[in-house]
Amino acid sequence: MDPVKRDELLAKIAVCVEWIYDAGETAPYAEYETQLRDYQTVGQPALFRFRFYETLPDQFKDFESKKNNLESRLQSPNVSHLTDEQINSIHNKIKFQGEYLQKVQSDLDAKNKWDEPGYNNNQIEKSLNTMNTECTAILNTPKPKPAPVVESSVPVTPAATDDAVMKPEGEATETPAAETGADKLD
Repeated sequence: MDPVKRDELLAKIAVCVEWIYDAGETAPYAEYETQLRDYQTVGQPALFRFRFYETLPDQFKDFESKKNNLESRLQSPNVSHLTDEQINSIHNKIKFQGEYLQKVQSDLDAKNKWDEPGYNNNQIEKSLNTMNTECTAILNTPKPKPAPVVESSVPVTPAATDDAVMKPEGEATETPAAETGADKLD
């Protein structure tokens, strides 16, 4: 914490503690709220920075874990159906996330710990989750259905049966009158 802000925060705490044990015991609620707001204007940014720097290493570890998981899944034979474009897309998303985290780290290295980081844990977490979700969606793409079997262009003729006798073309076949219904016409 910035030494000037730290001294200011410690002075606010001392004033607040003194007020609580003195006038604060009988003070109205509105006065409590005023004291709390004064304290929070100095204390909240320090608390935010502390939590940010405390959580940041875990987020870097989370990225490495997700990256290793995605890369191992890419080596699996279960994703052999993915196109080169889909595989490159996964690699690019991982690369982009890694570059983003490197930028965060280099920006933070250039600042004092008591300066505003310019990032927050929610932004970084959202970025990590987006990368993981998009890559997982690509990896979970179902295998394409097998191509339908193409039938040959040669027509298949039905096999001859005992009832059917093959006759040369042009030869008339006689059908009995009972089958044609000619006797019903009269």
